[in-house]
Amino acid sequence: MGYAFHKLEKRENLRFVEKAGNFVSVRMAYLTVRKGRNQVFLRTRILCRSSLFKLLDHFYFYDNMKECYASIEEEDLSMLRSALAFKKKYSVWRKGWKILETKGVEEAWKFYEEKAQLFRMIGEMKNENK
Repeated sequence: MGYAFHKLEKRENLRFVEKAGNFVSVRMAYLTVRKGRNQVFLRTRILCRSSLFKLLDHFYFYDNMKECYASIEEEDLSMLRSALAFKKKYSVWRKGWKILETKGVEEAWKFYEEKAQLFRMIGEMKNENK
């Protein structure tokens, strides 16, 4: 039995300058991976305009705004965890998005798998050094 990957997109007001009280409205995506009803394996939020979200949306939800559930396997969950742990590597994910636009889905998926494995190894090395 696989895992259920859920996305929920909604608009949020973020405050960047507290003194002036200005708010900026952005679209955020809340990503959750569950198994069963109560077992949550991953919960995070990410900007909808980020290249990583665009890649994940294309790979798992096929760029469908109404599609908010996908079924994933164990290896997809480990790739998601490692990719989302390094979601601030903007240049890497931007490069992946350009590969998707120019070369297609298969090349972009290979790129995503390679980077997820690399980030997983980096995360393991950081945990060993602690």
